[in-house]
Amino acid sequence: MIENTISPRYAKVLFDLDCQKNILEQRLADFQTLLQILQDYPKLTRVLNSPQIALHDKKNLIQNTLSSRLDPIFLNFIFFLLQKEKFTNLHNIANAYKQLVNAHLGVWEADIVTAVAMDNDSENKLREKLEQHFHKKINLNKIVDPKIIGGAICVIGNEMLDWSVSGKLRKLKEKLIATQV
Repeated sequence: MIENTISPRYAKVLFDLDCQKNILEQRLADFQTLLQILQDYPKLTRVLNSPQIALHDKKNLIQNTLSSRLDPIFLNFIFFLLQKEKFTNLHNIANAYKQLVNAHLGVWEADIVTAVAMDNDSENKLREKLEQHFHKKINLNKIVDPKIIGGAICVIGNEMLDWSVSGKLRKLKEKLIATQV
């Protein structure tokens, strides 16, 4: 519960600082870089979250390995999270930060679920249609789920657009059950 209130606060502070300096996209890239590194090297995450390892050793590790890839202000933010023992909240902070940036830039996130991976042409056409329909810039988060059989399911904001074969079969089943013979 506390993490739900802490992450947006940390994200907001960093967002306000970055907004003044007009480096929102750069900061998003910093978050993505760090999260990708942590995903690629899970031992690094365990080391940085470990209470047995001294703070100065964690800072030195980050400084020596990531200083060339991340902005100095962002590194200081990471050091602050380590110092406050809030590094475990990094994913939630990154998500809250991305939501703030998207709201600021007028961008909506859309989850698009397909049975097979979409090619670039299909993705671009879908994005254009969604942008025309909602009159907003759309970022697509692609998810592959073979259970939908075919078609797609799009979740954007609090709206779900179901164009999937499984959704159509479910609706057909409901109609057949409701029909009296």
